[in-house]
Amino acid sequence: MLMATVQLKAQRRFDADLIKEPGIWKTSTLGNSISGTAAEVAKEKTITAAIHNMVKQNFTPMGMLASYGFSYVKNDPPNPSNHFSYQIYFLKYILNEAGSTKSYEPSIASNTNIRISANRASAFSLNEPNEPLAYLTEFPIQKEGYYLFNLEGGDDRNTYSWLITYDAKLPFNYLTKQAYLEWRRTAILEGIKLGDTHNVLNKDLLKKNEELLNSLSATERNEVAIIEGTPHANEFKRFTDKNAKYKTIPIVPNLTYFNNKLPKSSPQFFEVYVNVDKTNKVYTGNMEAMLKAIQISTLKNMLGK
Repeated sequence: MLMATVQLKAQRRFDADLIKEPGIWKTSTLGNSISGTAAEVAKEKTITAAIHNMVKQNFTPMGMLASYGFSYVKNDPPNPSNHFSYQIYFLKYILNEAGSTKSYEPSIASNTNIRISANRASAFSLNEPNEPLAYLTEFPIQKEGYYLFNLEGGDDRNTYSWLITYDAKLPFNYLTKQAYLEWRRTAILEGIKLGDTHNVLNKDLLKKNEELLNSLSATERNEVAIIEGTPHANEFKRFTDKNAKYKTIPIVPNLTYFNNKLPKSSPQFFEVYVNVDKTNKVYTGNMEAMLKAIQISTLKNMLGK
């Protein structure tokens, strides 16, 4: 018990000065994947290498190991472009027990990471194989050169992403109230066609769906659908407004966003996804410095190339 107490106090003293301790970079194959043609992957590797060089030239890890890797995955329709990424996990230094050859070493695991992805995002999905409709929980905020998505990270985490796109465009569209209710009608009718055990419920849902659609004015029909709770056909309650705490905003892919003449290996948007332990100064300090190293203009200039 005494040894554990001494070790804990030593770790706390070490943590106070940890941000001053020079860190290191180390490549990792954990979680890496490769698919697509050899030519596509070769081009994608030149892009991720350029991103890594951009970050490394402008950022030095302090008090931690920066464990980085890459992933290259073939396109997933309706998205016409391959998705590939560069990811860094932050592994802060921890003290070794007395008598060890090294006084400290990197921790073996951490949820704090940053990922720069081309053509795929964590903030939203362009296809949902296990869900009937893709959706957001908050509207993105337009910033200088990117869109900010504030995501749910929990009490001890900050989670958000930057979406870097072609000028003033998004790779998805919002559904209007009319479009959502028409989608919901189709989903309910499909349930009735299948003759499942909820047919009576489905017919009641269909009746109420049509009543709501018919009650909307022309202006209301063209408003963006913001839904209280989930947007699934059998769980819809009512429309709400953008200030509601619990809401979903259904979206569909904006296929006109993509230039289909470009190779699948061309980046058509980037997401910078951040997940950081906000209770740890080593992680927050390094993340702040790393974000300054990411040049949005450089990423933007890579789009469509």
